[in-house]
Formats: sequence, structure tokens, C-alpha cells
Amino acid sequence: MMLGICLFGCGAGKQPLSSQLSLTWKLEKDSVEARYFKNTFCLTNNGNKSLADNWVIYFNQTPIYYQQPINAPLEIECIGSTYYKMYPTEHYQALAPGETITFTILSEGNVINVSSVPEGAYIVATDENGKMLQPQNIPIEIGLFTPNAQWVRSKNSFPYAGGNYFYKQNDDFSKPVDCDMLSLFSCS
Repeated sequence: MMLGICLFGCGAGKQPLSSQLSLTWKLEKDSVEARYFKNTFCLTNNGNKSLADNWVIYFNQTPIYYQQPINAPLEIECIGSTYYKMYPTEHYQALAPGETITFTILSEGNVINVSSVPEGAYIVATDENGKMLQPQNIPIEIGLFTPNAQWVRSKNSFPYAGGNYFYKQNDDFSKPVDCDMLSLFSCS
């Protein structure tokens, strides 16, 4: 019985940090300025304690240059090629339970499909003594892409190349063509 009390009582109230947080990313608008798209990270504290500034979130993404806002509470730094880290700055204030911090930034390039979204995130925190804790996976929820936000990069106003566009383009191929099929293969 004593073993049962220790097994269930010692870990009570200790949830992994990753289970207390949710991270989302969404494309706000492509081509906000020449060569830039606007995107937003949202970090929500679902736990029962405030989230201090003792953490770093690492993730992978297609190579992108992030244009950092001045006095932002978070910063994103490229560690190498497709590997990034997001961490609190001196302007960060502890995130209270139930609150969300929204971090909207401009990034160089274009995002026209889900192959360019951040993925593979994990969080590394430190304890009160500054000792690094075990890394923990943290899922990134990706906001839905909408044609109005995602396909605005052409000065020539090319339409969004979705299913409806291709259906109309291919409609001409469904009409019968009057020709002699054998004449296509003649050598004269």
C-alpha cells in the first residue's frame, strides 16, 4: 500500500510542460510587402502556473528569414538552414494560466502550401537552478490555408491554382475534336 501511495502521490500535479502548452501557427497573408508574408505564432498556457522565461522552443521550417518586430516579447533565430529556435526576450512577461501570447512577424519568401509550415517542435526548459530539463515534443497546430491569404503573390493577378481553376482549364479537353487520329502518326 505504501508503494501505491508513493507511485500515485509523488507525481501528482506534475504535468510535463509540453502538455500545459499549445502552439499554433497560421499564415495571415502572402505578399504583405514585396517578398514578405505575414504569419503568426500563438502560445497558450493551459497549465495552472504562469509560464516564466525559462524555455526555448525549437522547430524546423523551410529556410525563411524572420523580420523581428521591435520590442517583441519573443524572438525567432535561425540556428542552421531549416532549424530555428523561439525564445522569450527581455520584453516577455510571464504567461498566466489561460492566457495566449500572439507573435505576428513578417517573413521573407512565400508560403503557398503546407510544405513550408513549421513542424517538429519541441520545448526545452530549465529548472530554478538553471539546469536544462528533458526536451519534450510540442505539437504545432497549423491554421487552415485560404486562397485569399495564400495566393496573392503575382503582379499579373494570376488566379489561385486550386481545383476549380484546373477544372475550368481542363474543360476544353473534354470536348470532342474533329480530326483523323491516324493522320497524327503519318510520316508524310
